[in-house]
Amino acid sequence: MLYTAESVSPRHPDKVCDIISDAILDECLKQDVNSRVAIETMGGHGIITVTGELTTEAYVDVPKIVKDIVGDKIGVQVNIVKQSPEISRGVDKGGAGDQGCLKKGTLVNTNCGWKKIEEVEIGNLVATTKGYKKVYNVQKTGELSTVTLITNKGRKLTLTPDHLVKVPLKNDNGELKKSKWFEANDMLNKDFFNFDTTNSCEKHSANTKIPDNYNGGLLKNKSEKIILTENLAYLFGFLIGDGSINNDNSICFAVKKEDKKNSIKKYWKNCFNEELKDYDNGLTCYSICYREAFDKLGLLKRKSYRKEIPWSILQSNPKIQASFLRGWFDADGSFIKIERENRKNDTFKLKISSVSEDLVQQGFLLLQGLGIDCSITDQGTAVGVKNSSGITSRHKCWNLNIVGGNSLYQFNRLIGFDVKYKEDKLSNFLETYKIIYTSIKKEFIVKIESDSAYEVYDLSIEEFPEFFANGVCVHNCMTGYACRENEEMIPQELYLARSLCKFIYDKYPEDGKTQVTLSCGEISHIVASFNNVEEDCLRELISQWYLSGDFKIMPTVQIYANPAGDWSIGSFEADTGLTGRKIVVDNYGPRVPVGGGCYSSKDATKVDRTGAYYARYLAIKYLKENQDCNEVTVKIAFVIGLELPVMVAYETKHGIIDGGNEDYITVEEMIALLDLRKPIFKATAEWGAYGSPKSHNFRWNS
Repeated sequence: MLYTAESVSPRHPDKVCDIISDAILDECLKQDVNSRVAIETMGGHGIITVTGELTTEAYVDVPKIVKDIVGDKIGVQVNIVKQSPEISRGVDKGGAGDQGCLKKGTLVNTNCGWKKIEEVEIGNLVATTKGYKKVYNVQKTGELSTVTLITNKGRKLTLTPDHLVKVPLKNDNGELKKSKWFEANDMLNKDFFNFDTTNSCEKHSANTKIPDNYNGGLLKNKSEKIILTENLAYLFGFLIGDGSINNDNSICFAVKKEDKKNSIKKYWKNCFNEELKDYDNGLTCYSICYREAFDKLGLLKRKSYRKEIPWSILQSNPKIQASFLRGWFDADGSFIKIERENRKNDTFKLKISSVSEDLVQQGFLLLQGLGIDCSITDQGTAVGVKNSSGITSRHKCWNLNIVGGNSLYQFNRLIGFDVKYKEDKLSNFLETYKIIYTSIKKEFIVKIESDSAYEVYDLSIEEFPEFFANGVCVHNCMTGYACRENEEMIPQELYLARSLCKFIYDKYPEDGKTQVTLSCGEISHIVASFNNVEEDCLRELISQWYLSGDFKIMPTVQIYANPAGDWSIGSFEADTGLTGRKIVVDNYGPRVPVGGGCYSSKDATKVDRTGAYYARYLAIKYLKENQDCNEVTVKIAFVIGLELPVMVAYETKHGIIDGGNEDYITVEEMIALLDLRKPIFKATAEWGAYGSPKSHNFRWNS
């Protein structure tokens, strides 16, 4: 088993930014214990910028604080505003502040198929990058300002600006190496690879009972159920694309071509063993029974710009979803030739147009779930609709596109057409270009739009703090940890890396970094890089350090001192720094999952900080009360504006245990318990809040 952790000195640019932000917080708390602070610092190459939100009665000389820490030879820019009124409203009620949430209607992949987030139920299993995990709680947060993330394929996700989104990173060869969390506001031009393309609902099929109180229905056996078969799913798709359900209980298919009429008649006959009325401009059935049954399955009478894919389709198995898509594309799909100037062959795209953006976004998820690459585009022209009063309303039109041979080949293999002339057109194209299937192309953020205030929701998930929303991996809780590997009760590799860094820094207070790797509990690699410390001197300091402690070291230990060469230009002269960028160093190292956002710069009403400290407090308390346990991770989920956490869970090698009632306390009670109104935060920024030289003074470590 290999574990590696790093530590950085207080002169590292990122740490200096943490220290500046927390020094400003401490100065506010000295004068006003109720200060609300969220200050970010960025610096490098001669200038420091301090920005963020601050609501306080205190007077803070920000430039003086910066220069006291960094020195006089640096410029200081300050841009600070008051705290967001939406966050403030949640905190003023005694609830959690600064927690991300998702817009009502966002689709979540559950064990029952795609569900809107507000319809997810406690006990459902939701998709994560580690498999399906149980939902502990579903919480409506309120109405909050949001942003909308838009990808190069047109996928959209609307969420609060602070909500965390998972972004895998690549090495120089373009290979996936690790993932990192970014707040939604910071997502521009970040590659997106953590998309969910699975369909969890392999066997589920929705059904509804024919109403007993109607005698006008066409079914003689009134107790019979209408089951959502592949045949009925096809009809639903056709009705979404080119049909209507009307107030007179008629179900109409607006078709004139005989190919289309023949397909509809065949599927209707297979479903209900009856004939449709055939008119010049379409096919019609009048039935209160069918109308109500379709309504219960989610196929509702809606205006065109409000259409959605029925819930029964979203929560059905892939075969039923494919049949629905076949009906939709039979009804409304069209081929468009794409001419390529510099390519040998022209190509085609298959598209569906709709004035309902929700419908198109849902169709995108179904196609992606079947492994079919697609995109959404704004058609660029509005569609006019005249009502009976002669008033014209205008709605933007959206295209759902399947472009190029690879995607069309996969469409033909999994969905296909039933309408003959469309089937022939697609077959001719594929035969001409001899296409083979390749994987879905990468997707990344291209635009972030500030959006309106919407009703928003969040979920609490067991064991793993994430889930997929509209196919995108998002975050949902705080983490605390404790173990018996050393007296500081932190992972041994982090303990050693920090100990070495502190040992060198005490003699050479410079910008520096250390790294220690453990192999089966023994030190196998040591790395140290320090500004203005020569390699030979650094090697001697490393030797002094490991000889002075009772450390297990492999005989073949490899030591790297300034492996890139000695360096004399460091800190802000050579690099930039940013508050929160050393979040893993400040947490427990890479072995333990990071819960929420960074700690530095945030006052105690922000549960990214207070919730994490409280989780650490509970973890240590658990080990003290359970001597047979050597390691525990505590996970706590909050919702902005709510007084109590919605989840407290203890994870050990024996499984997951829900916290007791005494663990569910308010944020204000956490602040009082851990004494977080005092100006103690600059000390946490220097060497971390857990297992650092000054951390014994912090209540969450006792």
